[in-house]
Amino acid sequence: MTDHNTTVHYHGLSQKMTPYADGTVISQWPIAPGKWFEYQIKPTQEDVGSRYYHAHVGLQAMSASGPLIIEDDNPPFEFDEERTVMIADWYNKTEDVMTKGLLANPFVWLGSANHVVVNGKAYTGEAGWTDPPHVIDVDYGKTYLLRWIGAQGTMYYSVAILGHNQRLVEADGTYLRPLGVQTLEFGAGQRYGTLLKTKSAADIDRDKKNGCYWVRLEAQWRKPSTHGWALLRYPSCKVTTARPPTVNNSETLLPVANFGWVQSELAVHPKSNIRAMPSDAEVTRRQIISIQQDHTFPGSLGDVWRQNHYVYNEETTTRVPYLIQLYLNMTEKPSYTRAMNNSSATGWDELSKTYVAKQGEVLDIVLINRPSLLSRQVEIHPMHFHSSKAWHLASGHGNFSDKALAAARRSGYKNPVPRDTFNIWPEPGSSLNATDILPTGGAGGWTVLRYEVTAEESGVWPLHCHILAHQVMGMSSTFAFDVDGLASRMDGHDPNYLIYGKNVMSPLSFKELGVNNVTAGAS
Repeated sequence: MTDHNTTVHYHGLSQKMTPYADGTVISQWPIAPGKWFEYQIKPTQEDVGSRYYHAHVGLQAMSASGPLIIEDDNPPFEFDEERTVMIADWYNKTEDVMTKGLLANPFVWLGSANHVVVNGKAYTGEAGWTDPPHVIDVDYGKTYLLRWIGAQGTMYYSVAILGHNQRLVEADGTYLRPLGVQTLEFGAGQRYGTLLKTKSAADIDRDKKNGCYWVRLEAQWRKPSTHGWALLRYPSCKVTTARPPTVNNSETLLPVANFGWVQSELAVHPKSNIRAMPSDAEVTRRQIISIQQDHTFPGSLGDVWRQNHYVYNEETTTRVPYLIQLYLNMTEKPSYTRAMNNSSATGWDELSKTYVAKQGEVLDIVLINRPSLLSRQVEIHPMHFHSSKAWHLASGHGNFSDKALAAARRSGYKNPVPRDTFNIWPEPGSSLNATDILPTGGAGGWTVLRYEVTAEESGVWPLHCHILAHQVMGMSSTFAFDVDGLASRMDGHDPNYLIYGKNVMSPLSFKELGVNNVTAGAS
């Protein structure tokens, strides 16, 4: 870009050995217009599967993104071919206009997406729509691995291939015991792998569909909704003659989303090569974070999102990237002692504005969906944790309690799945029902993550809502893990990493070229 700063985050990849390459304005200076930043990434077995990359400044990820697949030489299931299907939102207005509205006083919400985009193509099937749909070509009688990537910035989508069932086999790169589904659901930032067994030529003849099967996408948990189509095409299908089953694109064809979808039924595949979840007895402590919408300040008409009363601000919080501040001793380091002696929010260091943990700790992080102080209602939040995966221990309705957690684990979540993006559902109190309001101390739902701080995870890592507007409005918390070990992670970096407006090589390239052969900031 010639007129905007940016960064690139590799969503779902563990950066536990390379915290400077996490691609956020916490971890690095933004890449200045016309400059470059070389990312060094060391994938592990934990990183196999469906990932994607996206910008991590403002709302840029609405359009600046693409799939990133880490292949596994020996996956625990067989398939003939694979297809990547990337879902995104499309707005008929610019990022700058939407961002200004979100930060304005009075606040201006960006609204629902105008269209859902499938691999770069939007299609409504309505009269006058001339652009073709995205086409997924398949052959008869084969098994396909479909990699569904939720790259949208706002909406929560349901998707179904009409006339077909699928088997869930991957969630955020973690292999699952196969689970049959007709409809797939995903929030912003989530990815799923499904196996699709295609029909035989004889099946196609019996169906009388000419080999043309529509893929339906419908947004859930938000009004107005956003709907669209793609096409699954067999060799006999002629795309120029195929039409969706309805010309009214606003018509609802898929089941209405329910709290939790099938999350409680998901189970890790025994051949997933993922380390075992720490037991309840190994949990060091519980970290509770309440999430709530509020006005910017009393009497204001601006809106923000608070986590335990804290509002993240990308401009002021990271005027100098926090990781660089720590490395150069420009600020006092997060203190475990201060964090543990904070009576109002144990684990929170008020001075550094971080949640602090040390190597060897196991945290149960409880995310509670509190009602807006404006509407007294709640909405869905897909929460993304940088660094390594956490186990989705459980989710539940209403207020969190030990009793509610125990009940959720008795009824499901028997084999918690390690993931990087987790939903906090909005029920009761969903904004879809104007009369369903909650008391101030109520909650629409909660989600518990279990996170193990290992020796490799020294760094500062965001936990934020992946509805991009919510992140811009402040819904992001920073976790500081083993900050005393940061110096060893930063050894050998290009000195340009510490300076805004320079081209930056990865430590590997810098080492191979040799310091004496490098021209700092060369373009």
